[in-house]
Amino acid sequence: MSDNIIHFDSIRKTKDPVEKVCQMASKEFAELIIIGEDKQGELKMVTTLENYADINYIIDIVKLGLLTKGAEENGRE
Repeated sequence: MSDNIIHFDSIRKTKDPVEKVCQMASKEFAELIIIGEDKQGELKMVTTLENYADINYIIDIVKLGLLTKGAEENGRE
């Protein structure tokens, strides 16, 4: 990427179980943030990123993508 713009064009959705989603992600992503609800209903996050600023930045980019393009149906697997 030669500029400072991140193009967040697609949110992929799947009905696959969590284990399969994690296997798919492990083949594609170098770093990731997983946010979800555990079996007791608690919101949890797991990440490979160490820097809180990086985590916050990525979450902000995702929020912007959801707000601007979240209503579009795309990337369903």
